[in-house]
Amino acid sequence: MSLSRPRQLVRGDWTFRLVVLALSVTIALLVLAAWMSMQLLDGIRAYVGGEGLYSKGQKQAVFLLTDYLYSGDERSYHEFRAALAIPEGDRRARIELERKNPNWQVVREGFLAGGNHPEDLDALIFLFRRFRQMPYVSDAVTVWTEGDRYVAKLKRLGEQVHSQRQQPVSGTDRLAAARDELREINTQLTKLENAFSARLGEGARWTRLILLTAIMLLGAMLWGAGTLISWRLISAVSSERRRLAAVIDNVPAGILLAEAPSGRIRMANARVSELLGEPASRYLDVEFGPGWNAQHPDGTRLEWHQYPLARALGGETVRGQDLLWFRDDGSSTWIRVSAAPMRTYGGAVVGAVGVFYDIAEEKQVEEELIRQAEELSRSNADLEEFAYISSHDLQEPLRTIGLYAQLLSRRYGGKFDNDANQFLRYIIASAERMGDLVRDLLRYSQLLNIEARVMAEVDMRMVVEWAQSNLTAQMHETGAVIDVGDMPRVTGDQQQLVQLMQNLLANAMKYRGSHRPHIRVRAEPVHEGWLIRVEDNGIGIPAEYQERIFGVFKRLHGRDVPGTGIGLALCKRIVERHHGRIWVESQPGAGSAFCFVLRPPAELRECTAPAIRESASDQSR
Repeated sequence: MSLSRPRQLVRGDWTFRLVVLALSVTIALLVLAAWMSMQLLDGIRAYVGGEGLYSKGQKQAVFLLTDYLYSGDERSYHEFRAALAIPEGDRRARIELERKNPNWQVVREGFLAGGNHPEDLDALIFLFRRFRQMPYVSDAVTVWTEGDRYVAKLKRLGEQVHSQRQQPVSGTDRLAAARDELREINTQLTKLENAFSARLGEGARWTRLILLTAIMLLGAMLWGAGTLISWRLISAVSSERRRLAAVIDNVPAGILLAEAPSGRIRMANARVSELLGEPASRYLDVEFGPGWNAQHPDGTRLEWHQYPLARALGGETVRGQDLLWFRDDGSSTWIRVSAAPMRTYGGAVVGAVGVFYDIAEEKQVEEELIRQAEELSRSNADLEEFAYISSHDLQEPLRTIGLYAQLLSRRYGGKFDNDANQFLRYIIASAERMGDLVRDLLRYSQLLNIEARVMAEVDMRMVVEWAQSNLTAQMHETGAVIDVGDMPRVTGDQQQLVQLMQNLLANAMKYRGSHRPHIRVRAEPVHEGWLIRVEDNGIGIPAEYQERIFGVFKRLHGRDVPGTGIGLALCKRIVERHHGRIWVESQPGAGSAFCFVLRPPAELRECTAPAIRESASDQSR
């Protein structure tokens, strides 16, 4: 992929966002236009209805006033005043709406007095306030205002006639003039009412045209934005499908998708053909299993229901089943198959996906490791037998050399000069030292090749006491004082742990310096188990040698101090067999503290593995 690809993705992402934003705005405008259409149409309908009520009230008032002129019936006059309440209510509402900050309560009361329905009040107010300056609405309001002036004239005329009727003698000429004026007012109001209706009708048609045009434009924009978004989505989905297909084909594993319950294969990547030895198209739209041949590691052939994909179609999840696959060309290969069901949100199995891994090389390595392990086991057995035979055969001549050297010294020691006697002492000491070395080597080789054994719970206090009893002579010789604190119970090999404590105590007495040995044995719980410390007041160990001393034949004091150089190596091996670690903390002249960690019984109940781990002494600091 080129470096410009991410920038292209970013640009495409922003383009898609802008298109979505435009689509959202278009939909919002379309909804707004529809809402405006409904409000305008409701307003025009309400005003047309109000104009009908206005005209009806005015005509009723003219008719009643005419009747009053002829009959002088007071009921007609009172009904005349009641009929004028309709146009007068509309007039109060109009005047209040013309104000900058109208009193909405007055407006509503005026429209209600004009006979308008309560649910139409909002539409009446909306149209007047929002579209007052539009030509058609403005003309209609002008006509309305002019009509209100004639209604006011009609009201004054009625009051004049009523006043004249209250006089004892009414002039005939005055009543005739009133009838003429009434006809003129009625004529003018009729014209104005027709003009008001005409202007509202023209405004409604114009509004319908504008809104229809706007809706069509917005609809076109919506269609365009939807088409663009659909194209972008289809392109993105197609691109992602191609990318996903490329990723799946380049995955270093074979992938199969099967549908449930038929088991027909719906997708297979290129790696499937490489592993199974057939083109991927061979597996498409066919039922999984027929003609396929696979075996368990034990050599038995798989039945259809045993295949991982078949088990996954049944709702089971299979992880890492190893199979020997036989291809149609007669060759075979080892594969590892994992399979899982595909479920709907409701939990129904609709298919299964199987993943195939080539483990032929892994099996070859495994077989080679098994072969090498068998060879190593045979070699270790031979080595153990050789070490036992060699040490046994070496000890016999060493005992013979030592015995005859001692006999020679006792019988003829007085006949030899000083040099000869010194040579005999050298021979005896060397034979004894060689015998100790052979015995230590035998113990070390036996520890290396000891058979797996079940460890048991061991009381470390008894272990320390046993080790002390084995060192009684050395303790009397050196005057050593051993202070043992509270000891825990651990899981291990009691005999090996006694050997461990015996070697550490013996070393503490051996490297005592000029002081009387004082040895402290303490235990404390740590995260890994129990930390046991064997502290002394001996000569100490320089820092550069504190790791080397745990190796075989690693001695710091040469022949001046007796020993074979195997004791601490044995300690390390014993601790490692107990899955612990051992290290030393020391300063020259300030004594040493040999520390080792053993696990508690709960963690090593049946520790049968004889695995040997690398030393953790470098992690203890």
